[in-house]
Order: sequence, then structure tokens, then C-alpha cells
Amino acid sequence: MANIDQMIKAHENIRSTILEITRNLENIEENAAIIARSISQLAGAIKIHLGNEDRFLYPAMKNSIDPMLQKKANDFQNEMGNLSTDFMVFKDNYNTKSRILNNRMNAKKDIENMCDRIIKRMDREDNELYPLGKRVM
Repeated sequence: MANIDQMIKAHENIRSTILEITRNLENIEENAAIIARSISQLAGAIKIHLGNEDRFLYPAMKNSIDPMLQKKANDFQNEMGNLSTDFMVFKDNYNTKSRILNNRMNAKKDIENMCDRIIKRMDREDNELYPLGKRVM
């Protein structure tokens, strides 16, 4: 069973991968292969992390007798739908060197935007969701 500490650790790993991606954006043409590999690693880490949240955190919160915990879990899970869908499209657009280079005009902006959205989401989870989740996990 996953716990909040494991989810926080997953966030640290995701942040590390995002940092690697953004550092390599300065020379996108030279680093396209590294960026693509990091995006694929990011996708794998996010898939595992979201699975843990869906299997353990959200059900524990939704099964709580506290209506505030139930609402927070529903709100966060509903919000995640859009980001998750957008991330899958993003991953498919930029998970290879050739895809990055073929779309180099938009790649840097798109990659920075998605990384920023993921960071903001994790910040909210760390500050709003996980402290509540600790009550039931």
C-alpha cells in the first residue's frame, strides 16, 4: 500500500526529471534526444504516481466520514482529468528527438508550459491534498 510519504517522494523524483528537462531546453536542438528521453521517464513516473493516488489516496479520502475530505478528493481527482489528458497529448508530441526537432518552433514553449502545470499541481497536492490525506492513510 502506498502512503503519503511515498507520494511525496514521487513528487521529488518528478521535480528532478522536470529540472533535467528544463535545463536542457537552453540548447534544444543539441539536447533533443535527452529531453525526449526525460519526457518518457516523466510519463512513466507520472503514470505510476497517478495510479497510486487513484488506488489508495482518493478511495481512502472518499471513504472517510469527513465530508470535507470527500469533497477535496473529488475536486482534485476531477481537476486532474484535464491535466492528465493534456499531458498524454504533450507526451505523444514530444517523446522523440525527431518530434521535438520537427516542432522546434513551439517545443520549448510547450514543454515549459507543461512542466509548469505539473509543478503547480504537485505544489497544490503537497500543500492542500496530502496533509488531509495523512488523516486517512
